[in-house]
Amino acid sequence: MTTPESIMKELEAGLAALEAGRLDAAERRLTAILATSPDDVNALHLLGLVRLHQGMTPEAAHLITRAVDLHPAFAAAWANLGNALLALGDGPAAIQAYERAEALAPGAEVAFNLGNALMATGREPDAVAAYRRALAHKPDYIAAWNNLGLALQRVREMDGAVDAFGRALALNADDVAALVNLGNLLQLNGRLDEAIIYYARAVDLEPARREGHVNLGMALHARGRTSEAITAYRRALEINPRDADLLINLGQVLRAERQWNEAVAAYGAALGLKAVHDESLSHYVHLSRQVCRWDGLDAYEARLVARARMPDFRGQPFPLLAVIDDPAVHLAAARHYARNTIPPVTPMNPGSRPPTRRRLRVAYLSADFAQHATTCLAAGLFEKHDKSRFEITALSFGPDDKSGMRPRLVAAFDRFIDVRGLSDTEAARTLRDLEIDIAVDLKGYTAGHRAAILSHRPAPVQVSYLGYPGTMGVGFIDYIVVDRFVVPAVEQPFYDEKLVHLPGCYQVNDSRRAMGKIPTRTECGLPEKGFVFCSFNNTYKITPQIFDVWMRLLRAVPRSVLWLMGDNIWTPENLRREARARGVDPRSLVFADRIGVAAHLARHACADLFLDTNPCAAHTTASEALWAGLPLVTLAGRSFVSRVAGSLLQALGLPELVTTDIAAYEQLALYLATSSERLADLRRRLGEARDRSPVFDTEQFCRHLEAAYLRMWERHQQGLAPASFAVDAG
Repeated sequence: MTTPESIMKELEAGLAALEAGRLDAAERRLTAILATSPDDVNALHLLGLVRLHQGMTPEAAHLITRAVDLHPAFAAAWANLGNALLALGDGPAAIQAYERAEALAPGAEVAFNLGNALMATGREPDAVAAYRRALAHKPDYIAAWNNLGLALQRVREMDGAVDAFGRALALNADDVAALVNLGNLLQLNGRLDEAIIYYARAVDLEPARREGHVNLGMALHARGRTSEAITAYRRALEINPRDADLLINLGQVLRAERQWNEAVAAYGAALGLKAVHDESLSHYVHLSRQVCRWDGLDAYEARLVARARMPDFRGQPFPLLAVIDDPAVHLAAARHYARNTIPPVTPMNPGSRPPTRRRLRVAYLSADFAQHATTCLAAGLFEKHDKSRFEITALSFGPDDKSGMRPRLVAAFDRFIDVRGLSDTEAARTLRDLEIDIAVDLKGYTAGHRAAILSHRPAPVQVSYLGYPGTMGVGFIDYIVVDRFVVPAVEQPFYDEKLVHLPGCYQVNDSRRAMGKIPTRTECGLPEKGFVFCSFNNTYKITPQIFDVWMRLLRAVPRSVLWLMGDNIWTPENLRREARARGVDPRSLVFADRIGVAAHLARHACADLFLDTNPCAAHTTASEALWAGLPLVTLAGRSFVSRVAGSLLQALGLPELVTTDIAAYEQLALYLATSSERLADLRRRLGEARDRSPVFDTEQFCRHLEAAYLRMWERHQQGLAPASFAVDAG
């Protein structure tokens, strides 16, 4: 016979077993009670707790619900029902249960749990109040201080959040959660040095915790302490070597440190674990090309092209320009990348412009107002603008490299504004407040771009020029400045921008570029006799197919060498290995270091013929070679990026140096290498063209570009939509 005394003894034994973690024993005793007393609320409650510990959460919620139905004033059961419901993901029901429990028996624990449920359902202000009630009951409740800090952070009460985390640390200076939370908050607010201190302390306390090393690595990377960030990420990988996201982070910081070979390995390992990660795939392909590591690369390039066509593509579009000569793929990649990575915003209202204002306000946006290829071309343009008709502003979001170019650029503009410390929205607001009429993006999707600034539509007219040889695939760029050769009018379907055709070549050149003293071949590491093929293009532009042609030329032309850029330690080794595999003496490849612009221009005199790359052709390097008097053979494809050198040659009156298939490219290069008279004639014609051609007349070019700006602005003032047009040569 079951008596109240015997039930009480069984309940006590069941509770003791539960508290000791002997769940099976607790289950037996409590089940036995319910077999004879199915409405015993204590047994229902305790068996519910057993089920909760066993992971049988739905049954736990059912049992405890029966208990509170039978005994609505059972505060502990309401609290544990809240725990079960929260574990089931039913936040609103959990909140109701906790509120009943707190109303019946106020206390720190139930208020804390209620706060957690409120946080889980997005009710942060109510969570703040709940955590404060918990702390009123128990001022030394470290977990409540931590969670209060998180809730205050969510409601943007940053000072209060810092104070809450500080109170947790005052109670226990070694509380890892508080150290990490405070570090996260400080990092979010740009206080990186302080964040690093807290993260480092957390790592010291729990060195086996992967997240600590990751947080520290991210803060160090953001602070520019990249070598230390690499160490932090490597320590995290020792804990979990198969963490794809961590490998991606490591790849990013290795890339920033120009440790490209190791970055390729990190990205490759990540792609082996995470088959679809477009950003890693883009970087893997680009950096492999940068170091000329071609083994198996064609498969990754095919993957990148296939992904670029997919609507969910998020990888950088720029590497594709060097992978495939297909404007349709370039357009798809740009559109998909922009749609998936540039946050949608409400366009700003640029406001009306005073009709009597004398000067048109043009702003150039770039991260490269320094010693950079783009600004080496455009510095003279900024200086030559007619300041009586144009007010020129620079919006700079790149570092000051302390080079001689920087002060020259600053002096060229009416305003030079550094917006590195501003958000995209704040930078856009700066343009709007300046009443900029035409905003010109000089970056596109190249490194360090901030395309999202112009997504806010801060200027009535927005233009892409010079920095990116392809469409940006967005609706907020109205025009792209090109010429009839690089982008013929029939290619308009592959550009979301309207085409503005300048006369001659679209690529500006700086007529002030000085040339240094011409070195000897010996000083350049070249043989004094023999034919010197040259390609100073960036090494990511070299493809195995083009390299095959170059090696055949070296075999066909006795005592010839190929002079290339060697600005990283891996390219020479990799290309010499590739040369050997093609039956060419590796010593036939000579690698040039990066040097000052004037000295670099001068050393072109030591070469005989510049060989262009395809599909990503020479741009600035073509201008430099032709300015220095070095003939150039190019292979023009369909895409903008493949046709820039061809545009320069056409404008210089040397169209015979432009080929359209690889066989003709090889044949022409071989002919010129074995015909000294023809090559000498080309040098003579090039020298004459340099002095008289508009290609190197910066002032005339500037007038043409200004005419384009005025035409764009005229259409805007007339209320007309952007439309393609051509600027007359007159």
